[in-house]
Amino acid sequence: MSLTFIGQLYGDAKLCAFARAYQEATDFHLKYPKLETPKSG
Repeated sequence: MSLTFIGQLYGDAKLCAFARAYQEATDFHLKYPKLETPKSG
């Protein structure tokens, strides 16, 4: 799963501030898929 933020033209600072606030308020950036170990056999 991924998350994309889209903002207005030349609105980089506002978009980055929003993304940072989202990251600080959630644990989304810490999530990762579980990797399965190949079975030998």
